[in-house]
Amino acid sequence: MDVFDIGPGWLARYQGSEFRLRFELGGEIYWQVTHVVPRFIQALERSRDLADNVFGHERAIAIVGSWKLSKRELFRRRRERGATGHSLLEKMGFADARLLREWREKPAWFDADDPSDGVAFDWKAYDITDLKEMRDTLLWASNAFEIGIEPKAPVAIYLLNPVSNIVMHVYDDRGVDIMSLSPEPLMALYRDFDQWILDYDRPRILEAFGHSSSDVA
Repeated sequence: MDVFDIGPGWLARYQGSEFRLRFELGGEIYWQVTHVVPRFIQALERSRDLADNVFGHERAIAIVGSWKLSKRELFRRRRERGATGHSLLEKMGFADARLLREWREKPAWFDADDPSDGVAFDWKAYDITDLKEMRDTLLWASNAFEIGIEPKAPVAIYLLNPVSNIVMHVYDDRGVDIMSLSPEPLMALYRDFDQWILDYDRPRILEAFGHSSSDVA
C-alpha cells in the first residue's frame, strides 16, 4: 500500500478482507480480574512478538485515532478529563515519531448510516520505522485499554506494514487482528503462531486459507 493512500476510508478494504488472523493475547489461564498483571504482561509480550514478525526492519506506519475525554467519563481521573488520546500518548512517551498526515473521520466500527452513532475521531498517521520503543508504547496503550493497568490513553491504533501490506490491530488485552488483502503475507504468521489462534476463529480461518497451519510450508 502506498502511504499516500492513508486517509479517510483507508481501513475498509482490510476489514472487509477474508484474510484475517485473530490471536489470543492475555487469556487462556489469566483472568482479567484476579490476574491483572500476569495477563497484561502476557498480552504485551505476545503482541510484541507478533509485531516483530510483522515488521522486522521494514517500514512501519502507525495510524492513531483519538477522541476527547468528556466529563461523563468518570472512570478517568479528574485531571485527565478534557484531554485527548493523543495528548495522553505523548505523556506516555510517544513523542519522536514523524507525523505524515492527519484527518477527521468516524471510526469504521460505528454505523455509517446513523449520524447519532458515535463521534468523529481525530486520526494521525506516523512513521515509526525502526522506532521500536514508540511501537511498544502504542502496544502498551492498546493492551491497557480495558484492563486495570496505568498509564493508558483513549486511542484506537492500527499498525501498517506498507511493504507486505499487513495491518495489525490490538483491540485490547484479549486479542489482536492481523489483516491483509491476500493470504501470502500472513502464511508465516499462520504457521509459526498457530497455538495462539483463537479457537472460535479457527473454522473461519481454515476456510479462508484453504488448509490448516500445519500444512503451511
